[in-house]
Amino acid sequence: MGREENFDENYSGEKDPLIIYLHGFPQAAATCWTYQLQDFAKRNFKYGEKRFALMAPDLRGYNTSDKPDITDLNNYDMGELVHDIKGLIEGYYKNGKGKAVLVAHDWGAIISWVLTSTYPEVVEKLIVLNVPHPVSMQREIGQLPLKTIYAQLKKSWYILFMQLGFSIPENYFKNDNYRALAFAYLDLAKKGILTMEDYHHYVKGWAQPDALDAMMAYYKGFMTGKFANAIKMKLGYPDARRYPKVGQTLEAPLEQQKVKVPTLILWGKDDLALIEETADLSFKYYIDESVKPKSKIIKFEAGHFIALEIPNTVIQEIEQFVTQQ
Repeated sequence: MGREENFDENYSGEKDPLIIYLHGFPQAAATCWTYQLQDFAKRNFKYGEKRFALMAPDLRGYNTSDKPDITDLNNYDMGELVHDIKGLIEGYYKNGKGKAVLVAHDWGAIISWVLTSTYPEVVEKLIVLNVPHPVSMQREIGQLPLKTIYAQLKKSWYILFMQLGFSIPENYFKNDNYRALAFAYLDLAKKGILTMEDYHHYVKGWAQPDALDAMMAYYKGFMTGKFANAIKMKLGYPDARRYPKVGQTLEAPLEQQKVKVPTLILWGKDDLALIEETADLSFKYYIDESVKPKSKIIKFEAGHFIALEIPNTVIQEIEQFVTQQ
């Protein structure tokens, strides 16, 4: 599914604590966390005096990772995505009794929100970049003024577009050498942050067999797939999800969805896909009161891809949060 960057035991034979960097759409691990991973390696994989084992996997379906049958959206159900990461954590510690620090952006952040809500016993701390708790986008967002909600709907058009059948969204994004996908990085290119060489590296990942279709399956699984499964269950068919507990968490009352580990939200206010109010809703409603004194939200004058746009600031905030007691 991904790559092991640093897997060591310390001299006492104990495992170093684990930190996992999770990317999102439409990136891969190396293109999302370029600066953070390079910096971490130069530090000998230390934040402060603590040395970590590092994982930076390509998510299911992305780049050269495994791509389960893309015609079956159950393969891209949230439960599957969550258990991919839970399995990495449990596999690392072998006895299944260990926790990881999660640093996550975009889809990686969605998965991490749900993983932490459902299985808090495997998460030490949560750091999310520019993605709110997914349920806040369905429920608490209704508290905002209509003008603000409309602003978010305009930014979310692509999610609805991706639900279309007949490979319409897939062909649209593949057209003209993936030009529509590259548009997301236009501002970074104008600022000289991304080069043509970077663009070719992105395209190489998108052009892997079935990769783009798998990337679309995340969005379809989260909406169309979930809706289709609910209809079938109403008609008396069994739940098609392998991990219904995860889905039940997403459908549960608010109290059962709250994150009960220290959480840091880093947010670029000029996000092309999300309004900043969704970050506020996530902090207010989805961070448990018991950990709020050790949690915080920080906003920046930056866009959606803050790990690329303000890399040194992101590195500094990650280190401070990871090392705080």
